[in-house]
Formats: sequence, C-alpha cells, structure tokens
Amino acid sequence: MKVNFFNLIAFNSVTIFALYIFMFIIYPENSNYFQCNVLTSNISRSLELTYLIPVSCDLEVYMVGVNDFSSIVEFDYNYQTRPLYILSIKFIYIILSKLIGDILILEFMSFLVFHLFITTFSILIVLKCIPSFQDKRASLIYLISGLIILNPIIRYGLFDSAHQTLTLLTFAGSLYFLTQKPFSSSKLYLYALIIGLLSMANVSIVLSTIFLLYNKIKKINQVIQNFSNILITFILVAAPKILWNFYISSKGFIPYNSATQYWHQFVWIKDFILANYENVDYNLSEGGYYCMSVPLFVKCYLLDFFKTIIYLSLPILTIFANFYALHKRKTPLIYGYLKNLLLILALLFSFWAFIGWYPPLRFNLYSIGYFVTLMLCIQFSYLPRDGKFLMAYISVLIYYLFLPHWNYLEILKLNLGIIVSYILFVIYILKIYKENKKSTSSSL
Repeated sequence: MKVNFFNLIAFNSVTIFALYIFMFIIYPENSNYFQCNVLTSNISRSLELTYLIPVSCDLEVYMVGVNDFSSIVEFDYNYQTRPLYILSIKFIYIILSKLIGDILILEFMSFLVFHLFITTFSILIVLKCIPSFQDKRASLIYLISGLIILNPIIRYGLFDSAHQTLTLLTFAGSLYFLTQKPFSSSKLYLYALIIGLLSMANVSIVLSTIFLLYNKIKKINQVIQNFSNILITFILVAAPKILWNFYISSKGFIPYNSATQYWHQFVWIKDFILANYENVDYNLSEGGYYCMSVPLFVKCYLLDFFKTIIYLSLPILTIFANFYALHKRKTPLIYGYLKNLLLILALLFSFWAFIGWYPPLRFNLYSIGYFVTLMLCIQFSYLPRDGKFLMAYISVLIYYLFLPHWNYLEILKLNLGIIVSYILFVIYILKIYKENKKSTSSSL
C-alpha cells in the first residue's frame, strides 16, 4: 500500500488526541513529568470539563523567541542555536492565534502541531525505507505508527515545548540513508543542505551525515576517491550554521551557544585535557546531572544505560521473543535491517556518551529507545497477523502506555498496565515456544 502523508497525519492526530485524553484526563496520576514540567489545570466552560496541560519550565524562554524572533541574537539567549525551531513554532503560533484565544492553549497547541508534523514525517520516512511495509495493508501501517507514537520520548515529548521529537527524525533519516542506493552528487548535496538547515532546529541531526556518506567512507580508499564529494557535503552541512553566526555578527552581537558556553556539553573533554577542568555533581535525587571527569563519565553513562534496559525491559524481551518466532520462518532481510539499526545505535550511543550531563535515561533513549521501537516495528511487519501477533503487539503497546516518564527515579512504577503487559508477554512466549517445539517434532 502506498503511504499517504495526509492520511497518516489524520490518523496520528486522532491517536494523539486519544493519548492526550488518556494521559491528562483519564489517568493523569501516571503522567507526571517529575522535573521541569508542571501539570496546569484549565477549564472548558462550554464542556464543563477540567483538564490538564503540561507547562514546561522552558516554555517562557521559548516564547521569548516566538514573540520577538529578532531579539534572540541580541543577548545570551538559551536557544539561539535553534532558530529554525523557534521560527517554525512562531509560524504555527501566528496561524493558530486567529483561531484560539486562550494563551495557554495557544502556546500548547503551537508546539503540539509542530511535534505532530515532525513525528508523522519521521514515521513516513521509516515506512518508506522499509519495503516490507509497502506490501502490507493499511491496518499494519497504522499499528506501526501508533507504536512509534507511544515510544517514551515521543509520547511525552509531544506535549512538551522541548524539541525532543526531532531526535526521532535523526534516527529515521539515518535509517533512510543506509537503506538507499548510493546517491548521485546532486542528490547528495541536496540532502547535505537539508541536514544543515534541520540542524538549526536540533543539532544532533548533523549525525545523520555519517550515514548519508556511509558508502563513501566505509574504507580508506573510498575516502580518498570521494574526497571532493565528502568535503563539499560537510561544507553544505555546516553552511547554515556559519551563515547564521555571520548574520549575528553582522548585527554587532556575539553568537552564543548555551550548550557549550554555559553547560560545557562535549567541550568539557577538551577543557579536561587542556586545563584539568572537572564538574562532578551526579546526584539525581537532587537534580545533579554533571559527570564531567575522566573516566567517571563512563561509569555515569553506563549506569544510566543499565537503568534504560530495565525501563525498556518488556520491549527488549519482546525483540528476542520475536526473533525466536521468526527463526523458523527464514526471513534473512530482517537481519539486514538489524545491522543498519545497530550501526545507528552504535553512533548515537557513543555520541551521547561524551555529553557530560546525564539526566535520567533521556540520552540513552535517543539511541536505545528508538532502536528498540523501530526493531519491533520491523519484526511486526514480518510476523503473521494472528492471535500471537496481536498478543505481542498489545503487550508492548500497553507497556509503553503505562510507562512513567523517564525522569521517574525509581525507573518503573508498578501498575495494572505493566502487570497486564507482562502477563500477555508470558502467554506469547509460551505460545511461540509450543508452536516451535511442535514444528521441530513434526520435522523429525
């Protein structure tokens, strides 16, 4: 089936609306963000209904740029390196302001519409780059879309003013580049420029350049042969950032990057080597996330990694169970997708290891979290649509739906949804084990 963007965004809109009702009207006690965001009550007088809206501690800062974009170059604005993100929200805000009078709802909806578009576009990329999806009925495509929306980063990020949904675009774009045939020079340069522009919304998108050039940098001799293409690609990726900084300088101001100049993210390694810089304040219960010291940062990041494995325990176990179920079906293509996803996982996991600032689970979820969800999506596209498929799918769906926010320090909050998801998973395991054992016996 041909995937249509407008059909997909319509489905996702309904899905996200239902998700909002579940999270902030039906079951708000499990939708606490724990840090930064405050669930604010609002009243619909026409419907006589009280509902909650998560308001981020970053919202006010973002709205400075949305209300007066030109001002963000005039001082040390926290999000000066995200002009495309600010402009996108401003564009949506102007349109919605003609329809919505309540400022709280207007601000909330402006970010939500942006996240809806980015999430849908990212899902479309995933569907486009995996041919097995194109041969399936619409029902599977929508099931897969729903599963990606419930990924913890997306599920909570949709209703936040932060730009976390763009990290899904990084993963999806990287997968797309790995699954396509080598690009012509003109197409290569076009994608490089697009990556550069998108990096003005979220800088991590630059990482997908590695996979855009993957077929040209796999071996040393390929790097030498394609040196001019590689150089031009990197120049085009960097061009928007260079031009933006030049624009700021031309206005008589100094470009500001809060990530490096205030938070010392990544650059702390250089400072550690050259000036013995250290910043260690790793006490999660007190909001201490700094672990800028060698080799201590490795310990902090790996500790976060093991907590992430616990947080995603059922989806990870389901991946292993699905491989067991698919073993007898002889589906070699799925291992090609596994290899591509592992390459992306390795790069993103390694990249975020050096940030030096480790709030609970978030940066591991940018790599491991997306890997797990997309691997499940691919597996479900190969599994037969029967009772076992539904059991595996629903167990993961419920698990994601009832997961607490990643800021929850106890990692997992035992509730009815988590219990039910594990019961369904155990039944699924027993069924596929029984089926494979029966199949083995009959073949002897």
